[in-house]
Amino acid sequence: MVQILQTSAQSSVWVFIAEMDRDLPRFLFDIQNFAEKLKAKQSGNDSNFYFFVDNVEQLKSVLALKNISTDKVYEISQFKTEMGKLSGIPFLGCVVSSHGNIDGAATLNPNKILSCINNIPGLTDGLLLLGQCFAGVFNTPTTSKICVIGASNFCESLSAEFSEVSWCANIFLYFFSRWFIENNNQDVDGDGNCSILDAYKYASFHTSLLLQNVKAQFSKNFHIWCTDEVKKLQDISNQIIAPKEGQNIVELQAVYKSTQLELDRNLSLYHNNQEPWISDMNVAMRLII
Repeated sequence: MVQILQTSAQSSVWVFIAEMDRDLPRFLFDIQNFAEKLKAKQSGNDSNFYFFVDNVEQLKSVLALKNISTDKVYEISQFKTEMGKLSGIPFLGCVVSSHGNIDGAATLNPNKILSCINNIPGLTDGLLLLGQCFAGVFNTPTTSKICVIGASNFCESLSAEFSEVSWCANIFLYFFSRWFIENNNQDVDGDGNCSILDAYKYASFHTSLLLQNVKAQFSKNFHIWCTDEVKKLQDISNQIIAPKEGQNIVELQAVYKSTQLELDRNLSLYHNNQEPWISDMNVAMRLII
């Protein structure tokens, strides 16, 4: 068994990687929330946290809101260099929140992240937790000491605003982090240990449940809002083609684009079949709190 939290007798490191969503800090809030939960579980200790982002000053402001140390906040480009300085730690956990595609996440490809973690001297176990869309590109054969967990395989990863959060949160990462402070529900499978496998099951269950509830709500009036939005797009398109006197075509085009993006987002969510995955359950069972 490997203790994944920082204690007086056990050292561990937690690394957080995030990027801005265009000009919005929602991914930064994802890792802020995760770090906050871990800090609480470590009795207020955050000395083992590293952050890698594309806007250092923005993240420092975000972390300061929760009184989380900003001593180890770096640009994403410094990830490999800083990981190369680590040694003699039995466990490293890495949490990623960003956009994702076939090339990976947050400008880091799968091989770069996994290689950097694997090459840390003395490391026996690791966790790579991926919140981004299409995280299945990181799904590799189980020949590593690193357990890789993805919020979604080759579908988009759900982010949403709901009663428990104040930002558009990555649902899987949110529930995964909440597991750390769910003292009454941590041993999900009842094996007597509170492990990362329990966290995976907890987050997967709650993510699936929330997605089902969202789809159920959408289904009740899908034909209404979808038809209305398509009609709205057609009306705007007609105005662009034949504008009335005084109408600004550039403004109409901007409204058309934003309306189309919102419709596409809702349709994407409605048809999403997000399915979390885990690369190695045996490693996950060894990682305990």
